[in-house]
Amino acid sequence: MDDQYDAMPADPAGNSELAGATGSSGFARAVDDDVHDHQMRTLQQQVTDAAIAHAEMRDILPGVLERLCDAMRFDGAAILLLHDGGTQWNMFAAWGVDDDTASDERQLIERELVGSIAVNRWPLIVDGIAGAHSEISENLEPPVAGYSVVAVPMFAQEHVIGVIYFESQPSRQLAQDDLRLLQMFASEVTLAMEHARLYEAERSARDEAKTMARHLKVLQAVSDVALEHVRLAELLQALLQRVQEMFEVENVAILLPTPEGDALTLNTVRGPEEAVLGMVQVPMGQGVAGTIAATRRPLFVENLQSIPVANPFLREHFHSLLGVPLLAEGQLIGVIHIDSVRPRRFRNEERQLLEATAERIALAIARARLFETTESSRDEAKRQITVLQEVTQRMDDFLGIASHELRTPLTSLTMNIQTLERWFNAAAGSDSTTGEPETSGTHDSVAGAEEMARIISKARPVINRSVSNIRRLQRLVGELLDASRIRENRLDSELERVDLAKVVRSVVEEQRLAFPHRIVMLDVGVGKPVQVQADPRRIGQVIANLIANALKYSSANRGVRVALQRERKQARVVVEDDGIGIAEQDLDHIWERFYQAKGPGHQTGSQIGLGLGLFIARTIVESHGGTVGVQSAPGKGSTFWFSLPQLTGRGSK
Repeated sequence: MDDQYDAMPADPAGNSELAGATGSSGFARAVDDDVHDHQMRTLQQQVTDAAIAHAEMRDILPGVLERLCDAMRFDGAAILLLHDGGTQWNMFAAWGVDDDTASDERQLIERELVGSIAVNRWPLIVDGIAGAHSEISENLEPPVAGYSVVAVPMFAQEHVIGVIYFESQPSRQLAQDDLRLLQMFASEVTLAMEHARLYEAERSARDEAKTMARHLKVLQAVSDVALEHVRLAELLQALLQRVQEMFEVENVAILLPTPEGDALTLNTVRGPEEAVLGMVQVPMGQGVAGTIAATRRPLFVENLQSIPVANPFLREHFHSLLGVPLLAEGQLIGVIHIDSVRPRRFRNEERQLLEATAERIALAIARARLFETTESSRDEAKRQITVLQEVTQRMDDFLGIASHELRTPLTSLTMNIQTLERWFNAAAGSDSTTGEPETSGTHDSVAGAEEMARIISKARPVINRSVSNIRRLQRLVGELLDASRIRENRLDSELERVDLAKVVRSVVEEQRLAFPHRIVMLDVGVGKPVQVQADPRRIGQVIANLIANALKYSSANRGVRVALQRERKQARVVVEDDGIGIAEQDLDHIWERFYQAKGPGHQTGSQIGLGLGLFIARTIVESHGGTVGVQSAPGKGSTFWFSLPQLTGRGSK
């Protein structure tokens, strides 16, 4: 009844004149006046009671029409409603006519009685015996002989909204009072239908308000969840739980785009589809989720067996599906779909609710991602601050160590020089403070020579220690210079074809001379030269550093083993000791610049270095296309090694 009150032209003459003219034909009454009036009042009361009781008028009217036809000796009646400005009609209620089934199906008005009523706005009586009334449209088809038809317009706010149609066979006459009663009945029915329409509109508005309130409650619950959780994984799980409860479905799933944006992955599920979580990827434009994402439109599938799917699990376990895109500020965030095991036709109201829910879910996901990105940036900033603090601390430690390491040999050199100066001054007979020759006494030439020999004998160890300290200073300064060159990517290397065995032998001999009281064993194997493309000076620096470390961190009575090995196309130099070893937590860091392993210090030799030796060694080896490594454990010694690619061809088959 949504559009049954389409406007028609007003009837300036009203209906009373036609009723009187029709009544002048003198149709006889069919029943006693008192009984007839009582029946009509009863029928009118029934119509009024039905309207007051908010009864469904389509259900109550066929019975009222039946009693009216009995009272007035009609064979059938129907209520026909007009639509679309009087161009269409449908049968709203009927009794006793050929097609007495009410329907919402509309038909076009052509050469029909109802069309004439809609145009002329007054009752029409067509008598199959006497012929049509003179005021009936000429286009109206006459009824079958012996057949009478009466049609009374229904008015609402001066608009014709329909027709009450009566038919009788055999033909019979109708008095003016009967026609007036039919008009009164039409007015009662119209008022009742209008009342029912208003009540239905009010009830519909009330139901809509309840639905909106329920939807708002649901959406508020979704918003509350979004505010409670900031972690994306926790947020999605909580949201899906609310959606599943809200729609009373067995399964809810969210799919998110891949980084490339050409597919969707099953990200979060609540229901049986969890069995394939992480194993489903749906190409854009394919399957259910891919189609929703590509079109950005909702999709309802009443029977999943009837369509192709990218995820066979859906077809195997569910019957019906409703899915919508997740959109935030025009950007596709993903897809959400709800699934029912049993056949289910999701209502338009449910689709709208899921779309509204999806909007909030998309915003919640975008918010959670922003939070995680911000938090990640904050964590990265904290990490960078920690790293900077560690680097600063290392630099402070390095400066402390460097100052100590450099000051120690300088102090020793200064003292040695002062001692030598005093000795030689004494031997020459000069004042130790002024350097001027003493005036008292003379020395025998023989005695002077003996004294000089004694002083030289005492001075030799001092000179040796001074030379050692000078070498130490040279090594420290060299490491500082190399570290600076490495940082500036200026570490120089002059590559050439060399025999690595010769380089290893040469370095070992130098270390044996530098540490005459230590044992350095060498095993270079027997065979042809080991050819590599390298800078012999730089590779020798690496070997010397590894041997010096092995001597430093092992006991004076323990030897160090140096070996040269061939492994397929690689040449490997190994330096092994039986020293204190290295803790597991330090193994990954000992190659870093300025890193100083914690724990027991050196065993023999000088103090700990600057934390640059292994860093420089690794850099040199890697610049030659090689690799470095170490195996060690506390108390079990250490094995350092590096490997370089062997050359093939000339001299090394």
